[in-house]
Amino acid sequence: MILQGDSTSLPLADSSVDAVVTDPPYGLEFMGKDWDRAVPPVAIWKEVLRVMKPGAFAAILCSPRQDLQSRMIVNFEGAGFCTGFTSIMWTYATGFPKAGNLSKLADRRRRDDVRPVCRFLRRRIEELGVHIKTIAAEFGFHPRMVEHWAARDTDSQPTVPTWDQWLQLKGLLGFGDKMDDEVARLNHRKGTLGDAWHEREVIGERAPTGPSWFAENDQRITAPSTPEARELEGAYAGFQPKPAFEPVLIVMKPLTEKTYLDQALANGKGCSWLDDARIPTDTLASGGKPTATNNPCFASKGNNPCTTRAAPHDAGRFPANVLCCDDALNDGRVSGGGQRIVGGTNRTVTKHIGQMSEQPRTDAVVNIGDAGSYSRYFDLDQWWVDRIARLPESVQRVFPWLIVPKPSKREKNAGLEEQGNHHVSVKPVRLMSYLVTLFSRVGEVVLDPFVGSGSTGVAAEIMARRFVGVELDHEYAELAERRERFAAARDCGTMAFELQPLATAGAPDPNQGDLFGEDS
Repeated sequence: MILQGDSTSLPLADSSVDAVVTDPPYGLEFMGKDWDRAVPPVAIWKEVLRVMKPGAFAAILCSPRQDLQSRMIVNFEGAGFCTGFTSIMWTYATGFPKAGNLSKLADRRRRDDVRPVCRFLRRRIEELGVHIKTIAAEFGFHPRMVEHWAARDTDSQPTVPTWDQWLQLKGLLGFGDKMDDEVARLNHRKGTLGDAWHEREVIGERAPTGPSWFAENDQRITAPSTPEARELEGAYAGFQPKPAFEPVLIVMKPLTEKTYLDQALANGKGCSWLDDARIPTDTLASGGKPTATNNPCFASKGNNPCTTRAAPHDAGRFPANVLCCDDALNDGRVSGGGQRIVGGTNRTVTKHIGQMSEQPRTDAVVNIGDAGSYSRYFDLDQWWVDRIARLPESVQRVFPWLIVPKPSKREKNAGLEEQGNHHVSVKPVRLMSYLVTLFSRVGEVVLDPFVGSGSTGVAAEIMARRFVGVELDHEYAELAERRERFAAARDCGTMAFELQPLATAGAPDPNQGDLFGEDS
């Protein structure tokens, strides 16, 4: 079910949600989107806490930037969540570096000084006592744009208005023609590269690695042409390494029972279903995974000819706080795997305190474990392949778009072929499926208070959970609903839940029962 509205007022009963899985705004102003200007406030998380069951977990994606992570955690604590858990690090190899090359920027920069125009505007605004917001409202702009026009000498990004904007400013602020020639000259130069850029010597060419819209100049390898650029060769703005991970913050609604065990027995919460999130291992070429039947070192103590070790779990490796896509942790080395012979001289072992005895060795061939890159210990891709293989063959055939590390265009647009998916931050269904599986059971209610493009809803449908999603933007809400309906039509889950028409979020009705037609 997708609700269009504000998550500060959820139409859900208290303690009715089993798990929260969401990808909220990161606070990065990504691609200039207004909805990403700040991290969600405490008020939203308080409302989310209200509807969660005691001991229920929330898995919340977050920017890897330290300041934004800390703000998120402070807001969680302010809302009343328990935050004393490790995050999950989702890592991938398809991130694109965005750091500015200072050497190139130095040669690109025009030597124009726009500060005199900015000082002129700042003085006039202060003389008249006009508020920046008042000017911005006349243009329909964010006040920050006017701040750039009237930037102080200590401000970054001073900007000159366009000629039409300048004429409008003259009418609003009532100043003369003193700066007209300079503003016209600077506008004529806008959009052009500095003179030094055209003097850079081309010393090579690289194969295109970025998006197709990259300019031709970005494919050429050029040498710096000015002393400043040569001085900064190899330097990049700030610290912006290639993005390769995003954290998933894990928080919990406080327990109402004394212990985790008591809470789990009372309402099935206060726990995570880690066995369902185990990472499958590859089958060994010589007889499969080590077991007590093909490996004497995994036998019971009664017939163990060597040192007793715990048998591997049939479902795979115990989940770690790292999730890897794209074999991102592959450093080129293959570790593990192979076989060895258990043999040699007898070894003295301790049977009881103060008693020693001899244990014979055998010449048995023992499988050591699977082999591969370091990624295999945290492989979300392998977990997803294993999960999707449990669905009927007919379902697997209609979901090829799901088996990708980061969402491909085909996955994003599934069910939206006519209009396409224009959301700028679509998360992969496999990641959301993993988080849904980790913190909920089949048939339970999963909430996403920031639905966006609806990946959590698709994941919940595939994993046979009941879903409630809330999205402030009506266009995104409709987009998410169509994606969820597309998944529901494939009957992916073991249960089918009827999707309701697009509803509107509002204050909870105290007499309202369960949104899914059951008593609360």
